[in-house]
Amino acid sequence: MWELRLARQDELEKIFALYAARVRWMDAAGIHQWNDTKYLERFPLGYYEDMQKRKLLYALADEQSGAICGAAVLLAQDERWDGSLQKRAWYVHNFVTAVGASGAGKAILREARKLASSRSMERMRLDCADGNARLNAWYDSQGDVPCGTCTDGPCHGILREKLL
Repeated sequence: MWELRLARQDELEKIFALYAARVRWMDAAGIHQWNDTKYLERFPLGYYEDMQKRKLLYALADEQSGAICGAAVLLAQDERWDGSLQKRAWYVHNFVTAVGASGAGKAILREARKLASSRSMERMRLDCADGNARLNAWYDSQGDVPCGTCTDGPCHGILREKLL
């Protein structure tokens, strides 16, 4: 149904469009997150071009149609996790799904965890906006345990991890 794979250069505009659509969705839904923190300015198309060249940008594609339904940047280190770099972990950033792509978020996490395990990682880590109770409850339901807090410019988040 879904395939998580390295993003191709010819998919970058489609991937960036997912972020723009999600910001518009947040505006319409009254959610104050990416839309209030200049997310698209902080992470412009050039950022994703760089991540793709460095083989860090992953795309979630529908196996039948080939449509891009989500994306994430997977990093081997993250400065937000001060003092925890000795752990073998993958850090999920820029996690997005297409509006209306039910199950795509679970698929990205599931497949990213499989990739991390295949590379001998011990855990998967991410952060989530502290003011988004619904999203934090969803991460709780996925087994991503709160481990602390972080601040990245205007964003305040909760650090979460799941042992693999």
